[in-house]
Amino acid sequence: MLIEPAVDRGSLTSAVHLYYGLTVTAMEFVPVGWGTAGYRLWAGKSQYFLKLWPREAPGALARLPIVQELHEQGLRVPYPLATRDRQLSARIQAGVIALFPFLAGQSPPEWPVCPRPVLEEVGRTIGQLHSLRLDLPFREEFAVGPRERLRPYRGGSVLRRYERELAGQLDLLDELRGRALAAPGSFVVTHTDLIGNNILVDDEGRISLLDWDDVRLAPPEYDLSLLLHGVQPVDGRAFGIVLEVYPRRPLRIESFAFFLLRRALDDFTARVVVLSEGDRSPHELADAREGLELWGAEQWRHLDRRLDLVRSALAG
Repeated sequence: MLIEPAVDRGSLTSAVHLYYGLTVTAMEFVPVGWGTAGYRLWAGKSQYFLKLWPREAPGALARLPIVQELHEQGLRVPYPLATRDRQLSARIQAGVIALFPFLAGQSPPEWPVCPRPVLEEVGRTIGQLHSLRLDLPFREEFAVGPRERLRPYRGGSVLRRYERELAGQLDLLDELRGRALAAPGSFVVTHTDLIGNNILVDDEGRISLLDWDDVRLAPPEYDLSLLLHGVQPVDGRAFGIVLEVYPRRPLRIESFAFFLLRRALDDFTARVVVLSEGDRSPHELADAREGLELWGAEQWRHLDRRLDLVRSALAG
């Protein structure tokens, strides 16, 4: 969440003491994420990250043991710490909390524009993730939800200016889904949201990957496509550098096309819902209005150009 929810901080520190046995001496809200709230905590000489799910999040909570496994496999991830009764989360009045070690580092400020050494390390880290042999219960189903989710808002003020353009993109997504399903390919462990805010770079250039709420088995193109999901027109340099060190081949243009367009339509849809249902702060509404274009329409308008960047990198 970009705005701190109306939660009593005292109840959070009390919950951390009750469930984790830690006495919190300081707390700082961290404005990242879309549906969860994050806090940096100080307890004694150690720092932690507290994540709060204000709403039900069974899928995210069920993935916490997977994140522990990723940590044990050598990935730098914020793995969940066990409570006093050996659970990985705790239910409180404000929602559900989980506690993680605090990982030092900074998110790339203009992702995916980064120095070459950082991008090379990103490529190696994604390659390491995709090489893991884990039998996960979560698998990419190539679902397409925007059409049905947007149906209640058709004809409304938010969608009116996009109606004709949006109809064509929804039809194209159905077509690309068919092509992606027909293309042979492998499934690997994927993060599914590898954008700038979910990547940390420490002072030694090491990469940490954050926010594993949607980890699943999926084609590798799912993660790699997000290197082209940025302020458009995105520079293809980052994608090319990552592919130089990323080991898996072949990669399928059909999968890139599907995942790029679905992400654009999913991001667009999420912001339509926020703007249509109200009950949000002025800052959140302004962010959603900007995101309709920035992370929705501008992404699909540059789909062909981004696919050309993929083809060029794969050919090189």
